[in-house]
Amino acid sequence: MTMIYAGAHVGHWRVREDGRSPSGAAGSEPSEQGRFPVGRLFATPGVVALLEEIRDAGRPYSVQGAACNESPMSLVLPFLRRHVAGDWGDVGAEDWKANDEALVTGERLLSAYVVRLGERLWIITEADRSLTTVLLPDEY
Repeated sequence: MTMIYAGAHVGHWRVREDGRSPSGAAGSEPSEQGRFPVGRLFATPGVVALLEEIRDAGRPYSVQGAACNESPMSLVLPFLRRHVAGDWGDVGAEDWKANDEALVTGERLLSAYVVRLGERLWIITEADRSLTTVLLPDEY
């Protein structure tokens, strides 16, 4: 499966605890302090395509064209902000509790968010916090 990696496709991108970009400038990264590091950030082409489709729905073509200059990874930022803040989204109570415990024990974290009626995306941060992947459930 081809993955979109922030470092390879849209510049070096990561969430820092101080909410600033690696270059020190504020702006494109979440401003709130995260509860854990995300490591390298990847997104599947399926997630990017779905979020681009949702973004462009109902927009005139000229506006869609202008939005094409937007970083594909910027589309996942609203969901990533929730994930690093410990808002696990649309998971059951048992999974929510498991994620809260994983913050202490160092296990893998899984968030799920409804992005459109009947469609969800998952965000998985590995136990060692070296890698976070944004994907569709059927891409797992």
